[in-house]
Amino acid sequence: FLHKCGNTVVKGVIIDQHNHPSPLPRKTPYNIKAQLQRIIDNEYILDLTTRKFLTGSMIQSYLNGKALSNLHLSLNNQSKINYYIEKTRHSQYPFGQNILGLYTNL
Repeated sequence: FLHKCGNTVVKGVIIDQHNHPSPLPRKTPYNIKAQLQRIIDNEYILDLTTRKFLTGSMIQSYLNGKALSNLHLSLNNQSKINYYIEKTRHSQYPFGQNILGLYTNL
C-alpha cells in the first residue's frame, strides 16, 4: 500500500490473512512439456489447432481419459497449448506458408 506522510510517500506491506487462494502455477515442468512436444511433433503441424490437438487420438491415449490439467495445473489454460503449437510451427516453417515461405523451402 502507499501512504502519504507529509511530502513523502511511504510504501508498506500489509501482513494479514489473505482471503484469496494462491495463484496457479504458470510454468510447466520440463518432462511434461517434452512429452507434449513429442506428441505435437508427430501431428500434421500445418493443420493443427488447439481443439484438434486436445481431441486427437494421440493425446487422448497419452492422458488415458483424464483432463490435461490433471498432468499439471499450468495446462488448464488452452493458450499455453496454442503457444506450443505455434512455436513448433514457427520452428519448422520460419517464413510461414505464404509465397516467401514456399520459395525458401524449395
